[in-house]
Amino acid sequence: MTRRPRWLCSAIARLDYGLLLPLLSRLPPWAAGWFIRLRGVVNYAFDLEWRTLALGHGYVREATLLAMRAICSLTHSPRSPHLLTLRRFVTSSWEEYDAQRLARIDYAGLPWHGCGMDKVLQAVRSGRGVVLLTGHFDSLYVGLMVLARQGIRVNLMSSRIVEDPRAPKEIRAHFANKIAVMAKHFHPGKVMHFEDGLKPFADALKRGEIVVVACDGPATAGNRGTVVRFLGANYEMAAGPEFFARKAAALVSMYTCVREADGRFRLDFSEPAACEDGGMQLAFDRLDERIRAEPWRWWAADLYRGYATAKTEPAVRGNVPDAVEPSSVAAPHL
Repeated sequence: MTRRPRWLCSAIARLDYGLLLPLLSRLPPWAAGWFIRLRGVVNYAFDLEWRTLALGHGYVREATLLAMRAICSLTHSPRSPHLLTLRRFVTSSWEEYDAQRLARIDYAGLPWHGCGMDKVLQAVRSGRGVVLLTGHFDSLYVGLMVLARQGIRVNLMSSRIVEDPRAPKEIRAHFANKIAVMAKHFHPGKVMHFEDGLKPFADALKRGEIVVVACDGPATAGNRGTVVRFLGANYEMAAGPEFFARKAAALVSMYTCVREADGRFRLDFSEPAACEDGGMQLAFDRLDERIRAEPWRWWAADLYRGYATAKTEPAVRGNVPDAVEPSSVAAPHL
């Protein structure tokens, strides 16, 4: 593994996150599109990513390629894993472009359509909280901004990992700006770091609100995970989402948002269901379906290499502890 000098990582971050992305964010998608794709290709070629720049070495491309090979094998797809990995870097470039312009998007005029959102809104408006699971998949933050405009409270679980001092200041500013914009837009909903305490999330669910939680992280060492059937095997995933759903008697739904070729955004929600009715597995079934169909949109595919095969079968009841440590809620990317 080749180490990259700290000064070089800082210089790249200053040029990319400090200059290029802010400039691109001032352009509409039709004008910025070519540059965004080129940025993705360059990032693929040199294995550049915000975690790469923070750690001083690249691993995302190799880990993503491993996942793409597994998915191609699983789906008997003739697609090239290398090409899918390249497209993943382009997808990530689009996501970061959108994150830079969250405050500039005209959401009233944004072209979008949804599938299954009505069931989620119905549950919340009837007073039932919903744990809205999401993989790190395509344009998820734009979709959450749309969801928050539907007259409901949306709370997003974030992590202090984006404030890691190893990350260049321009990258930390990128995330701080994204969080600040979403917090303002979600109000009275909130964006909260899970390291600051888990009780606010459970309380929000008990009030009949939405809590958005990333679910594609593996169970951390020493913490028992939620066992689900996912991408062809039984894996132990981070236990936090199911813990919250059970403690607050909330429903579970899987959410994705993708940017379509015509520029529209497609929001997709699985049928909300209780854990006792197999809600966690139903949610993961939907994410599994989306990843198999369009694996390049999963810009956290590098997490796949950390998945541990479970020794037990998925269970509807009793497969999570009565309490969870903060470290078992999410699997940070750094």
